[in-house]
Amino acid sequence: MNIKIFINTNTYYLTKYIFKLIKITFSESLLYNTIFIRY
Repeated sequence: MNIKIFINTNTYYLTKYIFKLIKITFSESLLYNTIFIRY
């Protein structure tokens, strides 16, 4: 039971971290796109 909960919390934080990374890269790519469009 404890192991299950531990794995669940780990996957939760992992997915959270991955989504954060995706968000950051997405926003950066958007920023670069706007810069390239302007110049």
